[in-house]
Amino acid sequence: NDSGGAHLAAGLGARVIVLFGLTDPVQTRPLGPHVHIIQAGAARSRDISRRSRAARNVLESLAPELVYRVVQDALRDERPPGDGV
Repeated sequence: NDSGGAHLAAGLGARVIVLFGLTDPVQTRPLGPHVHIIQAGAARSRDISRRSRAARNVLESLAPELVYRVVQDALRDERPPGDGV
């Protein structure tokens, strides 16, 4: 998820894959050359409780096949991790 650890790793140039639910990745995504964002549908208001059924539905809609494809793309990324933060 969009956690502090993802921001730290991205800042160090590590390959990072972040799953987003309700949060807008344009505003809050980790920054770095190897950040891969996965989000199902459009970002919604942060006014919705993260423990709500709506929030859970968004995360549950992330298809495992989509996550797998993004992981494969990240692994094929030819830029070495840490190369230019």
